[in-house]
Amino acid sequence: MSLKTSDPQKEVDQFFGDKRIEQHLQNIAKNASLSKPNFRVSRAVKAGNNFVGDVYRTVIEGEKDGKIERFYAILKCAPTDPRRRLFMKIRKVFLREIYFYETILSVFDDVLRDYDMSVEYFPMLYGASKEDENEVLVLEDLKSKGYLMRDTKFLDYQHARLALRKLGRFHAYSFATRAKKPETFEMFKSLEEPLFVVQNPPNNEMHDRLVILCNVIRKALADEEDHYQKRFDHFANNMMDIMAETVKGSNAEPYAVVNHGDAWTNNILFKYKENEGSSEPQDLRFLDFQLCRYASPAADISYTLFCSSTYKMRLEHYDELLREYYDSLSTCLRKLDCDPDVLFPYEVLLDHMERFGKYAAGMAVFVIHIFTDQNNEVVEISTNINAESYHERLQKDDFYRNMLKETYKEFVDRNIL
Repeated sequence: MSLKTSDPQKEVDQFFGDKRIEQHLQNIAKNASLSKPNFRVSRAVKAGNNFVGDVYRTVIEGEKDGKIERFYAILKCAPTDPRRRLFMKIRKVFLREIYFYETILSVFDDVLRDYDMSVEYFPMLYGASKEDENEVLVLEDLKSKGYLMRDTKFLDYQHARLALRKLGRFHAYSFATRAKKPETFEMFKSLEEPLFVVQNPPNNEMHDRLVILCNVIRKALADEEDHYQKRFDHFANNMMDIMAETVKGSNAEPYAVVNHGDAWTNNILFKYKENEGSSEPQDLRFLDFQLCRYASPAADISYTLFCSSTYKMRLEHYDELLREYYDSLSTCLRKLDCDPDVLFPYEVLLDHMERFGKYAAGMAVFVIHIFTDQNNEVVEISTNINAESYHERLQKDDFYRNMLKETYKEFVDRNIL
């Protein structure tokens, strides 16, 4: 075996001297019956673009039956910095994602197999490590199959339509499991909330960050009618308690499902029609299930809609996109011999969008500041923030200011806040 790196950075050289990581790559080569394997390694994303992990791309090359074969994989590795691990609950979210791939998808596959169907829209898991401070996922590299990350952080109608339709199909797996294997479904209800847990005593660093970001939104709403400011103030002053209730699956029964939890643009790879220069996506794959939870479907839907699209797009297509989601969910459920009008009536979906769309309102407090950075300089959530720099952006960046203002006004107008 030889291990090469195409990234000259010293930290990468040091990282891939880790024998445990080499063992994961060796296992892939062994399972594929590759002899004399070589591995080429590089960064998959810029440092900081993945908030809770370091991501590397590898090409595994070896001989099989006298021919050269290649496998393409992604190594998603937990950071070891103590502060970062504590602030982002690194071990908890890595174990959650491993559980999603190893257990939850297996449960779904068992249900779908009886109908000659299988789970879709996810990369294959090649291996994983649960060792404390050395958590790793080894996943299929979808770039080799033509799946790409969008350059822009915001979805136009065609991309949002596809994302909502595939979310509908993903949620249908939960509803079908609830109907077909209710005893197995009970395991989902025990999923612990990965992010919004009321802490006693509270996390002072998180509280200080929240105050700064909410004050920026207050300033963006300063010239709007009083009821917008009052509704946001009520939400901001009670946000952690509200969010803890919003993500609680028991509050959404009997309609709670396994959620992606973080279905924003960078966690969705799109595939386009070949040789046509088309900008319309034909397929996608979802990534990053570290915030996977048991909650209302509306948590996923609202997050994708409000945090990964513009107000203008929602103004034109909001109702249509909800229908697209529901049509896809319903079609999948009927193929699985289930009745969507019983398992999740459309009227309940609309009610849940008001009751549980607060998930998007809470997440937007943290992420819109990042997603609207037109310089594409993503700042890690775990780093310190400068209140003055955000207020300066409000003055200079019309897109940023309008995204904050229009998004939170819409939350009020749609009776979410």
